[in-house]
Amino acid sequence: MLRRPGLGKRPVESLRRDFSFPKNDNFIIFMDTYNDQTNGFAFGVSAAGAQWDGIQADGGDVSLDWDCKWYSAIKKTMITGWQNLQFLFAVFVTRKE
Repeated sequence: MLRRPGLGKRPVESLRRDFSFPKNDNFIIFMDTYNDQTNGFAFGVSAAGAQWDGIQADGGDVSLDWDCKWYSAIKKTMITGWQNLQFLFAVFVTRKE
């Protein structure tokens, strides 16, 4: 969970999935499931609750063509904002050593 003081009202650019990430107030997490600091999965959620996800390969940009089923929830108050992310770990593919 992310606790952020003073969340209050924020302008929202989009509520669409895979929104323009730099244009919104958001939280992102990268999962380095291959343990190579080059490939992995990215998940984000905006302060308005829009989801953003993709795959990063070869240390490049995140491809938003990949969509995974996962859950996020936003609870807003006048003082703080909470973001809760839940993942189905079966969707992650890992290499065998």
